[in-house]
Amino acid sequence: MYHSFYLSPIGWFEITADEHFLYGVNLVLNKNFFSAHENALTQTTAQELADYFSYHHTTFTAPLAPNQGTFAMDIYRTLQKTKAGEVISYSALARQSGHPQAARAVGNALHKNPWMIIVPCHRVIKNNGDLGGFALDREIKLKLLQWEKSSGGREGV
Repeated sequence: MYHSFYLSPIGWFEITADEHFLYGVNLVLNKNFFSAHENALTQTTAQELADYFSYHHTTFTAPLAPNQGTFAMDIYRTLQKTKAGEVISYSALARQSGHPQAARAVGNALHKNPWMIIVPCHRVIKNNGDLGGFALDREIKLKLLQWEKSSGGREGV
């Protein structure tokens, strides 16, 4: 496995990939505990994260590792179509992904999302407008949503 690191406004991201697929984009507590062993895929993803956090138009291009199961991958692919600054409810995401009765299962899949920012689970909220859950601190979810709104909703951000 290959690893790159990117220091974002919310902390260090560890980017994990093999020669073909992106396996993870996750916040880590302290980059100093890890050493980088990069490849083109991890470096490209780090640059795309830098573009995202710099308000530049970007589309995340890394192929996601197909190791999350068909249902979760359906949810993730659908969620990747939401634009920055927009939110979607768990039930709407379930419907749009072809699983209309699976709102609760959507939440479970998002809790296991290994591609933070790439699969923007922070954009999913409850039907009543409440933030809902977040695998990390809800404050991070709120910060990401506020940051995206301040970006002017630029496509690709």
